[in-house]
Amino acid sequence: MKIAVIMTPKPLYVSPTTSAVEALGEMDRASVRHLPVLGEDGALLGVVSDRDLLEHAGWCARPRPGTDAGLGGEQSVRETVGELMHRSPIVASADEPLVSAVVDMVGRGIGCLPVLDGGDLVGIVTERDVVEAYLLHLSSHAPTLRADDPSVGHLMSWHPVTIDVDSTLAQARGTMLADGFRHLPVVEGGRQVGILSDRDLRRAYGVGRAKDTAVEEVMTRDVSTVTADAAAHIAASLFVERRISAVSVLDPAGGDPALVGIVTVTDLLDHCLSVLRDDPVTAAG
Repeated sequence: MKIAVIMTPKPLYVSPTTSAVEALGEMDRASVRHLPVLGEDGALLGVVSDRDLLEHAGWCARPRPGTDAGLGGEQSVRETVGELMHRSPIVASADEPLVSAVVDMVGRGIGCLPVLDGGDLVGIVTERDVVEAYLLHLSSHAPTLRADDPSVGHLMSWHPVTIDVDSTLAQARGTMLADGFRHLPVVEGGRQVGILSDRDLRRAYGVGRAKDTAVEEVMTRDVSTVTADAAAHIAASLFVERRISAVSVLDPAGGDPALVGIVTVTDLLDHCLSVLRDDPVTAAG
């Protein structure tokens, strides 16, 4: 399978003079996490991610007039994408095998690959595109390759770090930065009531939330869940259909299900690579 088959064509992009705030707004409207940066001549100059922007801004908002200061400062607000982007990003060609892209993404720990054709940006391959390719692989081989679809319990992170519902955005930011997390299950009385993602923090930034805002005011309440004994394709389908990057994992035992883990797109990528690499159609392109 070639990259051209699975890539997202004609991706949204920004110019290097786009402000950090404007770029975050574009990401939120389009539900994307990465933006290619193009010069006036259409040449690819770099890539900027929501994490780049949020880390620079302090993972919270520019304050509105008369409100408490957010975690970022006025200097952060004035920064442009050109000052924050990753220059000379790893790129792919539309006619390369998809596995080549997945190897680069997993091996280098990057979340996307701009796709060029003759120097022109024609697409982008993201983690979600790779998951879609994995689902296509399963559907084309089902039910003969059940080993390619293990239980979520084999892929997830057990006993995830959580945050209390009345914690502040500043506390959540500190936990995420300290441990390198993009998602935090939110609990109240030991029971999960929501999940906080870097995307939620991005939205908080956009509307001017202060650093002492309670997590419950910005968290996602509609939490997607699976049980630990569910097949991996169920979690993968949720990632693609709901455009999310993490699913809470519950104990499959009866009664009131308890949170036992979290599975993310990143958790699934290594497995996707091994599966797609062993598929002669995908590997050969």
